[in-house]
Formats: sequence, C-alpha cells, structure tokens
Amino acid sequence: SEALQRLQQARDAGQLQPGDEVQIAYFLSQAGDDQGALDTFKRVDRQSGLKPREVQDAAYSAMRTSNDAQAIAYFKRVLDYQQTGDLQMPAQQVFDTRRAVSDLSREWGLTNTTTYRG
Repeated sequence: SEALQRLQQARDAGQLQPGDEVQIAYFLSQAGDDQGALDTFKRVDRQSGLKPREVQDAAYSAMRTSNDAQAIAYFKRVLDYQQTGDLQMPAQQVFDTRRAVSDLSREWGLTNTTTYRG
C-alpha cells in the first residue's frame, strides 16, 4: 500500500517517529506478509520493546509463519502481561492462549506435559 511504502521510505531515511515502525508490521500482516510482519515486530522489540498488545499480535504472526519457538516465547510473555494486569484479556482468550502454548510446544517436540500457567 502507499502508506506502507511511505513508512518504509521514512524508516530507510531514519525519519520514523516512535511507534511508526510497528505500524509497518501491521500493514505487512494485513497484506498477508506474515514473515515480513514478524521480522518487523522482532526488530521493534529489540530496539524499543513491544507493548503488550503488540507482543500478542507478534505471537500470531509467528504462529502463521510456523515459527513455533518464537510464537511460544511471545505467547508466554502475553500470559505474563495478563497475569500482572498489563494486558486485559477475557477468560476464554487466556485459556486459548495457554492452549496455543501447549499445542505449539507439543508440535515443536518439547516434552511439555502441562499447560503453561504463566
């Protein structure tokens, strides 16, 4: 999209405002480029840290790219944020997130016999 191109040009020129780069991840995700979105989420996380909701969105991007280890790490952070009150989640979403960690852990070959309690 044109907005995505403008953000990428601003990034390349070093002119992004704080919070702008994470918008690139959302544009890429909406365009179906989950790997590009995940790479951008990871870069923002390294540079300035993702907000709790952004970590949750990054987890889903990782899951869609079959990057299970990254998805598990992000989902565990999401559950930690939920537990500390930094991220409000309905009970069903908490359950689904725990199940995702458990299922991904099993698929990834981890010997994980219990659901992550975060």
